[in-house]
Amino acid sequence: MNVKKIKILPILLIYLILISGTVLTRSDITNTGISFLDIDKNPDNTYNYEGIRLIQFFLPFCSSCIAEAAVLEQINQNYNVTLFGLNANREDPKEILLGFKANHSLSDDWIFGYSTLETERMFDIRRVPTLVILDDLGNIVDGVYGSVDYIYIETRIQYAIDHMTESYNTEIYPGKNPITIAIFIIVGTTVGGLVLYFLVISFFRSRKEAIIASALKKMTDEELKKEDQKT
Repeated sequence: MNVKKIKILPILLIYLILISGTVLTRSDITNTGISFLDIDKNPDNTYNYEGIRLIQFFLPFCSSCIAEAAVLEQINQNYNVTLFGLNANREDPKEILLGFKANHSLSDDWIFGYSTLETERMFDIRRVPTLVILDDLGNIVDGVYGSVDYIYIETRIQYAIDHMTESYNTEIYPGKNPITIAIFIIVGTTVGGLVLYFLVISFFRSRKEAIIASALKKMTDEELKKEDQKT
């Protein structure tokens, strides 16, 4: 095998890794696992649950959060969904969450826990309630800052049931790390351009060397033939 071709292989491998990283990072924008702490403050993730998932980020004494929780409870009675109530105050003991559930007559279907700093940064959560809806594949259907009514949520659930991805709204979630995505794209594109450049240069240089080598061999053969004729 040509030595120059061997030298090109590591560059191609790096290029493929960068492009793969870019694709995987971008795919996270729509295929989302939301990390949280369960009621005992152990790490968990919405990936571990099935069906359409409705995640409410709330504070226990927020009146708008309480009103929206009641709407979500109605949704739960009419649709097969998984409900998450994630307290934005990680300092609260679980007794407060249990009290919130009991005081507002929420069913045992709710999964209560705490939001993580990572998740709050991912969704840029600055106010509560914030509601994120995922379909059964984990794709973001919608995300809303502020409380929403029953009809609004029901419409989004229908989108999720029918997988009407053209109606999904992913603006709430720019990705796990937009800077990382940008770096992957810039570096991947740059490296890709350099790889193509060096491949083209290497190709033409190899052809040139092959032509020269062939010409020299032909000249040498002719010289040897002439010498043989003389002798």
